[in-house]
Amino acid sequence: MTYLTDVNSLNDGPYCYVIGSHKENPLIEENKKISYLYSREYTDTPLVDLKNITPIFGEAGTLIFSDQAGHHRGFPQAPNNKRAVLVAKYTN
Repeated sequence: MTYLTDVNSLNDGPYCYVIGSHKENPLIEENKKISYLYSREYTDTPLVDLKNITPIFGEAGTLIFSDQAGHHRGFPQAPNNKRAVLVAKYTN
């Protein structure tokens, strides 16, 4: 993805990634069970190790590569802030 706006603080709603979450871990199945109960989806991750959540900051034009198999999301923007991104997905 590429930031189209500056993302310099949590108020700007940075993309966040949970380091190591693309690997097998005991929380994967628990997250699926919990998220399905509340949203009928399997994609939410309420159980994560908070110290591994890494926000990615950058100026407009910053290019971010990420393994989307890991836990990730955009941090919510502050009410008066906007974040624009261009997303490209490569599948094999």
